[in-house]
Amino acid sequence: MSKTVYLVVKELSIVVDGAIIELFNSRHVGLGSLSEGATYADMKALKESLVPIKGAGGIKVKDGDEYWVLPFYDAGGNVTLLEEGIFILSAAKLKDFGWDVIEEEV
Repeated sequence: MSKTVYLVVKELSIVVDGAIIELFNSRHVGLGSLSEGATYADMKALKESLVPIKGAGGIKVKDGDEYWVLPFYDAGGNVTLLEEGIFILSAAKLKDFGWDVIEEEV
């Protein structure tokens, strides 16, 4: 069973919760870190600066709105849904999220 979970963010201007910052920084030791008050836009920019080292996630569309989708290693249940428009989903829930474009498995 995959231990990958996905951080799905609709509004990048929201300030990142401390638990997510802690998880993010623990996965990127020596590569760059986020500090308190950082937004999801800051996180996305930092991830994009690390490509191809760790990958930057991607954009998916649901009901015409863009969502940034970032794969994360499961934090053992320590991180939960934080607020409106920010989700942490298993691979199965991500697939069934209702995206506008269904990706075919090959």
